[in-house]
Amino acid sequence: MQRVRRAVGSRAGLSLLELMFALTIMAVGVLAAFSSQVGSVDLLRSSRENDSAMTQLRAAMEDVLSVPPSNLPTTYFNGSVLAKPGFNYNPMGLSNFQIRIQYPGVALPFVPDPLEVRLIATWDDFQGRDREGRLSTVVVR
Repeated sequence: MQRVRRAVGSRAGLSLLELMFALTIMAVGVLAAFSSQVGSVDLLRSSRENDSAMTQLRAAMEDVLSVPPSNLPTTYFNGSVLAKPGFNYNPMGLSNFQIRIQYPGVALPFVPDPLEVRLIATWDDFQGRDREGRLSTVVVR
């Protein structure tokens, strides 16, 4: 059996340069994973805000539809901000949250049948950007 001899100048293990390359590659991977986590947290928060706003729009639409169809345009004026005493349309605390109601094609005293009802929610998201959500339905007498 013959043994393999190493050359006198060769060394075993990693050189400093190889170690620096390995650490750099590992640091890039860790930073990429961290930035994706930050992005997913922002996306989750934005999704929660949108979900909250749509839930409030559905609650407001139920409130609007509880009024008889013939009284709708006179109860909530065209383009007005929707507010009902004793009911909070913003329990999640969205910034500058507001719900407006619109009746396209209504010229009082004439009320079309079917009557389209639109609710528009506006708010500022956690980064200060303007957001908007819409919900509409048609009411038939």
